[in-house]
Amino acid sequence: MAKQRRQAVLALAPLALLLSQPTQAAWKFTPTLELRETYTDNLRLAREGREQSDWITEITPGFTVSKRSDRVRFDATYQLHYFAGASDIGGEVDRAQSALAARLNAELVGDWLYFDGAASISQQPVSAFGPLLSDRAYANINNTEVRTYSASPYLRHRFGSTATAELRYVRDKVDTGRNRLGNNDGQTIALSVASGSRFTDLGWNVLLREQRIDDDLAPETSAAVASLGLRYRLGRTMALTGNVGYDKYDYAALGGVTEGRSWSVGGIYTPSSRTRIEASAGRRFYGDSYSLSASHRARRAVFSLSYSDAVTNTRSQFLLPSTVDTAALLDSLFLSAIPDPVARRAAVEAYILATGLPPSLADSINYFSNRYFLQKQLRAAVVLRGARTRTVLSVYGTRRTALSTAEADSAILGPSSLTQNDNTEQRGASAVWNYRLDGKTDFNASVDAYRVESITTGLVRNHSATRLSLHRQFERKLSGVLELRRITGPVLGGRDKYVENALSAGVMMKF
Repeated sequence: MAKQRRQAVLALAPLALLLSQPTQAAWKFTPTLELRETYTDNLRLAREGREQSDWITEITPGFTVSKRSDRVRFDATYQLHYFAGASDIGGEVDRAQSALAARLNAELVGDWLYFDGAASISQQPVSAFGPLLSDRAYANINNTEVRTYSASPYLRHRFGSTATAELRYVRDKVDTGRNRLGNNDGQTIALSVASGSRFTDLGWNVLLREQRIDDDLAPETSAAVASLGLRYRLGRTMALTGNVGYDKYDYAALGGVTEGRSWSVGGIYTPSSRTRIEASAGRRFYGDSYSLSASHRARRAVFSLSYSDAVTNTRSQFLLPSTVDTAALLDSLFLSAIPDPVARRAAVEAYILATGLPPSLADSINYFSNRYFLQKQLRAAVVLRGARTRTVLSVYGTRRTALSTAEADSAILGPSSLTQNDNTEQRGASAVWNYRLDGKTDFNASVDAYRVESITTGLVRNHSATRLSLHRQFERKLSGVLELRRITGPVLGGRDKYVENALSAGVMMKF
């Protein structure tokens, strides 16, 4: 406990320093309160014939706090969800849950010393093959609270037009609240140097990074990367890229090598400020490696397509989730209509609230595992804007192949299911349609579908969710929502399917 207090003090020290200094912008603090009543016909998410209905009362106090200035950017949102069931036989309702998203970016000493910090609290599924709960996860089934913290002081300096150098230290922690996954601490040190504007045709960058992870349930692991990148400009819209390096991982390998040389070649194509395509192909110690990032912004549409492969693990996905950011896509869509960035940000936040969109679009399920795996992921998203409508479409496909031994997951899966996460494939799609009935009322319809398969065992699970809702803005700080949903998925620990139908009504207030 004393160690955790010292870590918290260390993480908050830069924030205290900023509070003691004069700044150009004031802090903005907004308390919030949401009241919601939900009727569900299947509280336990049980198979047909064993459903239990209940009324769920939800009280959610919270707040948002932010600060913007030349030296500080801070945003935090916190909510405490309190649930109470009318019957709640057997304790199926998780009484209280916290939700936190906080991020700090600060310049402590001009052009030299900086600090980044982040913290989050969220409800996450333990297994991709069990019930996947909605964002209102009042049922205490296949989920647990995950807390992440990250503190990163770093030195960055621009040496005129020649180069920019950065030396960064990162201390992070993932706390799952369950001994089966364990809690772990990570330390990373990285040095990067990139060419400046002086190098107009031939740019370069150098990266050296090492990370060590100390886990409660597993031996210490480490990862080190060294790379040299080059970019040669062919013209105004085209550039060639190349990269050489070396990767070294230290974990209990399933077989094969865990280190080796890496290389890639590719290009960047930017025909206009609305279109950008970046792609590469090469090889790393685990085999062929490819990457793609493409985006295009039209007057009433935004398109995004990406592919990546990398060695990763569950904790890395919790700390730096690889997702399609909803706000970023909508920001691009609203750019032509709302040029002012502050007003555009407010419009995006209001739209996400009105439509009930998640912070990120359909993406792979980050199930609990203590193993390293090779993840290959393809994602695409489209946002369309009409006179009264907004449509958001997204699809993804993810393949995870285990690289470390299965014994690390024995506490999570048990001896009979150790090979379940050896080789998994996920596919999913989502569609959200929003129709503006008038200046204060929105109708929303959404459909989500996911398919999870264990290639090794042949286990397949399907999930789907359909929602219809009305959102009404009564006053500037008072709104209401009426939602009807139907969710299907696999029951916990079995091959049967559950179906839940629910109706909820709520009011949201800002003060």
